[in-house]
Amino acid sequence: MTQWKTLVWLDLYLSGSSRGDFAPPAPFVAGSLPEQPYSKEELQRYLLYCRRKCQTIFEALTEEKANQLCKFPWGEAVSFAELQLYNMRHVQEHASPLSLHLGQEAGSALDWVARAGDTAV
Repeated sequence: MTQWKTLVWLDLYLSGSSRGDFAPPAPFVAGSLPEQPYSKEELQRYLLYCRRKCQTIFEALTEEKANQLCKFPWGEAVSFAELQLYNMRHVQEHASPLSLHLGQEAGSALDWVARAGDTAV
């Protein structure tokens, strides 16, 4: 569930719009737990979708867009740029326990990647 939650919030914050204006791609849902757990393949497709969305947004980012205020019901308005810094911290918050679990339970700690390649998964 953590992976799904992280991806939905990543997608939402990349959109810069409030939850009422946001809908993740099918079969994902926002705001409620899915009836069935998502498959590894579905999560990987959503990760690729979010990664491409992120690349597209940052390649086209203008000063005007970076300064655009984003308001959500649970906090003060922040600039789109600040929202993306929060977004990055939120993803890291969930990636850290996953990395720890993989290292301790599966014996396969994640390698450090200084620069991502062109493929998402």
